[in-house]
Amino acid sequence: MKLSAYNLSMADGGDLIVYNTLTGALVVINQDADAVREAIEHRDISRLPSTFWPGFHDLGVIVDADYDEQAVIRVRNLTGRTQNELILSVMTTLRCNFRCSYCFQKRCQKRLTKTVESSIMSMLLEKIPKLDRLSIDWYGGEPLLERATLFRLNSWIAELCKRHDTEYIVTVTTNGYLLDKEMIDYLSKFKVGHLQITLDGPPETHNLSRKLTSGGKTFATILANICRARGAGLPVSIRVNVWRPNASKVADLYGILEANGLKNQVAVLAKPVLSSDANPCALLCLEPAEASSVIMQTYMDAANDGWIVLPYADALQGHEFCIVDSVGQFIIDPSGSLYKCGENFDASEKVGALTKSGNLLLDEPKWRSWISKDPFANDECVRCQFLPICMGGCSMKRKWKPTESPCVELKHVKDDFLRVLRRSEENREGG
Repeated sequence: MKLSAYNLSMADGGDLIVYNTLTGALVVINQDADAVREAIEHRDISRLPSTFWPGFHDLGVIVDADYDEQAVIRVRNLTGRTQNELILSVMTTLRCNFRCSYCFQKRCQKRLTKTVESSIMSMLLEKIPKLDRLSIDWYGGEPLLERATLFRLNSWIAELCKRHDTEYIVTVTTNGYLLDKEMIDYLSKFKVGHLQITLDGPPETHNLSRKLTSGGKTFATILANICRARGAGLPVSIRVNVWRPNASKVADLYGILEANGLKNQVAVLAKPVLSSDANPCALLCLEPAEASSVIMQTYMDAANDGWIVLPYADALQGHEFCIVDSVGQFIIDPSGSLYKCGENFDASEKVGALTKSGNLLLDEPKWRSWISKDPFANDECVRCQFLPICMGGCSMKRKWKPTESPCVELKHVKDDFLRVLRRSEENREGG
């Protein structure tokens, strides 16, 4: 028997928190905590009181001497990324009704043409009968500016999937301003994974960074639309883009959401703003460790107020860091060009194009550079205890932003992460 290589631990008051990043087991120990801590820190099972052995073995905190944990991670990574699934982000338009000050996209008036729409349909006629699952994120620009296209194409796809018994999951990445009753009623007919909507903190910070093209405020309308969507049972994920202008105010958003009946009814995901060629803003961006600290303190404040702020402890594990790591994932722009990463949306980074007949014509070297990522080719990743969660980190940052840390933000604030995870799990169990 041996201690797992993926045990994180830290003292929390008089308790010891132990979290295994491979199995998702979270344990809070209040007896013999010092002995357990020393055993885990030194990975010396002989220091661990024998009373802990059976339970720890069931949780994966202890494993058999010949158990190869890295092999488990390799298999999870490879099989997950090559599932019989097609994951598409379909850009209905590159137009937007907002002028967000940090947007990474260049503004233009392109819309999904009937020719490209026909190509998408031809591709799916061939692909869907062979798939286990199709996931489509309606994306932009602002996808809801082209609702007629969305309604028409989405309904056709749903019917085709139903005919071939292929699971169909719809998501929408939208600024939320046009998410009116008509759109909500329509989306309610389908299996919706989530609506991702951004609120950059409370009104005073959100309305500075996420304005209408006319300069008008947007917070109140978006919040009302989120409430309406949740009232209809649609899952909503709120993204908060964190940078210096709103870093001290992000936590205030939770109180506003709670006052509107949304406590633990929406997921809130905070992510750091990255500077881009379209809108350079490096001076306003937080350093990686600083951003991680701000985000985790925001989560801690919310967790102390009863919020479930992180995915469940045993749901943080994955087979990839991001969907771009999956073989079957593509972004289709309004012209039919194919991309992998939405934050590296530049003509020079096309990985292919959709032909008129619906074939995926790939630029093989560029495409392979995305999907051939091997976390085990990086010595830092191999040694890292966050590998089962991070799976090698962000490919985009490794390729094009070498000054940015590609690692999962949790790595920079391990102790704070464990405290927040404990509080969040206690809130979940208490709820």
